[in-house]
Amino acid sequence: MLKQVSTVAVVFMLLSGCSVQKKSEPTAAEPSLRNKAYQATYSSPENFAYQTQHIYSDGAGHVRMDISGDRYAPTMVNVLDLNTGESILWSEEVPKYVRRPSEPTDPLVMRVQMETMPKNGEDLGVRIISGHRSHGWKGMADTEVWFDEEYGCPVLAIAGGITTKLVAFSSLAPDPSVFQPPPGFSEAPTPRRYRQSDDSRIIHDIELHMH
Repeated sequence: MLKQVSTVAVVFMLLSGCSVQKKSEPTAAEPSLRNKAYQATYSSPENFAYQTQHIYSDGAGHVRMDISGDRYAPTMVNVLDLNTGESILWSEEVPKYVRRPSEPTDPLVMRVQMETMPKNGEDLGVRIISGHRSHGWKGMADTEVWFDEEYGCPVLAIAGGITTKLVAFSSLAPDPSVFQPPPGFSEAPTPRRYRQSDDSRIIHDIELHMH
């Protein structure tokens, strides 16, 4: 999954201002994951381990991302509730799921931030890509990303030598059941680090740096 995470991270850095050339004003499409339902499929042929992504958004703060390796790796599922800041994760190969607080470095959290934050970088203007009116932005090392102007979702991203392209799209709201673990899956114990209070976790981190 390292290639997949690094691609998201590079694009995220581009849009968070690490390669600022010209700053733009936020557009109306940016809060799309909260008020626009859609379903999208992406292909990354150069990414050997994880080549296909499926994104589901209900427009009410629930987002799901499936990453599959097209027979080379199991499908990994991450569900994010933007209203509570909680994530649910599972692999389709194992009938268990984990429910925990989301983290800034979670791939789906980074993707959501990429879609909703003000855009920075070189403004590439607007063009039609695969039938979508898209606005593009370019950063360092020929990294670029194009967003659908109405829904805010990426249409084309090039980063770290990997091209990710939108290959299927639907404006239909996904079934609410996709944001819950499959029937028959049981909840695994939450990892200990997520059961600690914020204060105890901070104290633990301080103690680690003191030894």
